[in-house]
Amino acid sequence: MASEHVPPCYVDKLLLPARIMLPGPEQLTGSFALSASSPVRDGPESLVELLNSGARVLPVIRSNDDAVMLLSRLSIDSVEVGADVQPAWVRPQNFVVTREELILVRLLDGRRLEGRVSIELPEHLNRVSDFLNLAEDFFALATRSCTMLINKSRVSVVRLYGHSPSPVAHGSESGSP
Repeated sequence: MASEHVPPCYVDKLLLPARIMLPGPEQLTGSFALSASSPVRDGPESLVELLNSGARVLPVIRSNDDAVMLLSRLSIDSVEVGADVQPAWVRPQNFVVTREELILVRLLDGRRLEGRVSIELPEHLNRVSDFLNLAEDFFALATRSCTMLINKSRVSVVRLYGHSPSPVAHGSESGSP
């Protein structure tokens, strides 16, 4: 029985340029291929959705030679996205910021990243610790020059610059118990 030739199916992708930090001194400059439609909502897939997906390996098109590199998602320390990238390509547009805090993140390799973390949580879970304990593997940190998507498993310590507020008590409008 002769096999019938099936032409390859082309899937339209949006290329998002980024700098990827891997364990040790290794860095990779390339583009992530985002889906034109998100699997969980209307609109294109964002980078944070891709990084928090269940995929074990992610294709990256290396900038200097267009080689396709397959990266283990969880071995990525962080991803740097330029300020000129549309915010909806980095994080879904339906992300509602309920709180922001200035933090310092120290990675396992000793690198320090300072910036603002934007949190989307209900009032009773309004601390950075609550946010970092969510199931997603990566979170966004807005720095002065770019947005960093940081792998939580590569973080050794986070320093808070202010005191997180007490959770809003149920039945209390002022937030005090």
